[in-house]
Amino acid sequence: RFIYFMSLFLLPLAAEGLDTVLTFSKKIIKYNKYYNVSGVLIIFVIISYSALSCYELITNPKLAPIATSDSNQYLNNWSAGWGVNDTVNFLKQEMSKGKIFVGTEGTFGLMPLSLELYLVDNKNITIKGYWPINEFPNEALSYSKKMPAYFIFYQPQHQIISSEFPIKLIYEKRAGDSNYFYRMYKIIPRS
Repeated sequence: RFIYFMSLFLLPLAAEGLDTVLTFSKKIIKYNKYYNVSGVLIIFVIISYSALSCYELITNPKLAPIATSDSNQYLNNWSAGWGVNDTVNFLKQEMSKGKIFVGTEGTFGLMPLSLELYLVDNKNITIKGYWPINEFPNEALSYSKKMPAYFIFYQPQHQIISSEFPIKLIYEKRAGDSNYFYRMYKIIPRS
């Protein structure tokens, strides 16, 4: 995502390089029956890998031949956002019934910001991020006594949730092809 802006300055250099390759190939081939075909063939070879990558990205994004760091961040890892749309739809239904609370693992980034993007204007929801989560947040527990309350875990360090946490799993989604899971829990109020 950052290299795009830096690569814009390389486009004239790439165009000059392509022109040089085409000019050189035409000097070698001269004026025979393959003269016009050579330019098309060279351009086809140069763009075929990019076209194949784009096709794979559109038709099968999890297995697309893109950089591993990009594949992990955008498609196959905990930061890719798997489960967010389903969560937003579920929370919209719950908000229509009354006030709710949602706690998230993390205070910036994917959570809680992805929920805030879609839901922050609704007065029936309170969204709060927590970090670190070594023990279950007391504030989230106090909300669960007043209204339906939920908690989202999605980062690698909480793939195994403590059985002492007062929560019940209501939704789980694998993050791409990884072994990470996005999980939403209902907070069970303690007496």
